[in-house]
Amino acid sequence: MDEWTAASGGIRYSLEGGGVRVAIPEGQAMVAEGDRLLYRGGGVTSSLAGSGSGRIRGWVNRIQRRAGGLVGRMSRYEGPGEVAFAAGGPAEVQAVELTRGDNLVVGAPALLAAVSTVEVDVALVEKIRDGGERRPLVMHRLTGEGLVLLAAFGDAVDVELAAQEAVEAAVWGVAWYAATGEYQLRVLGDHHVARITGPTRLVLQTARPSWRL
Repeated sequence: MDEWTAASGGIRYSLEGGGVRVAIPEGQAMVAEGDRLLYRGGGVTSSLAGSGSGRIRGWVNRIQRRAGGLVGRMSRYEGPGEVAFAAGGPAEVQAVELTRGDNLVVGAPALLAAVSTVEVDVALVEKIRDGGERRPLVMHRLTGEGLVLLAAFGDAVDVELAAQEAVEAAVWGVAWYAATGEYQLRVLGDHHVARITGPTRLVLQTARPSWRL
């Protein structure tokens, strides 16, 4: 028998390896990058999602997303029915329920899907040094209320940082962190590294994402 977990808004989900199945009731919707969709069934319909609150913010978001190599807008999947999203590689998927006042910064590869009541804005777009190459780095800011599905590639490593405590990590190793912390990019030889200063909780990943940064 399938094991489903209930989330807010009547949504149910089942974590399965590097992916997740979501049962969406009528009147609810999920948003995700279009190439994260594994399948959809039942009466689920798809359309382009909004791109930020407000006309100007939406326009800025689309420009920033394209600068980072993403399509201008995410996809929206409205119930009733079932959808599945996949990380595209071995990953540990976690479900997070955002509440009012939460502010989470998530690397683009780590964001599988979010309920449509969660606002997904671009937090950072940067060209980083990665050995002999230059790669785009895109990070999203998640605010609002509801279910968020996140993927840490390889294994997830939880790190708690007190105020003024800091760690440096490979840029690709930072899956997500609470925005109470400070994130800085530093150059180390021919690589950029990420320096995160607390207070914050962050999740690192042990494998380089197969999906773009």
